[in-house]
Amino acid sequence: MLTMKILFGSNEIDLQEWRYFLTGPSGDIDIVPNPTDWLDELEWAETYKQLYSMSKLTVFKGFDDFFIEF
Repeated sequence: MLTMKILFGSNEIDLQEWRYFLTGPSGDIDIVPNPTDWLDELEWAETYKQLYSMSKLTVFKGFDDFFIEF
């Protein structure tokens, strides 16, 4: 908690990032077809949920494009 207070105080994390850190992805997320040959369908679904949710946060913009090129 001390670290989070320091990050909030120096504007290095915002409430949306903190919420994502605590809860992970939430809501209905439509999974796109698996473009990989190295993840099975369950692993892809969980990975995509994380990537999709993270891409909505400013600090992670473009991370999904870097991780897997669609």
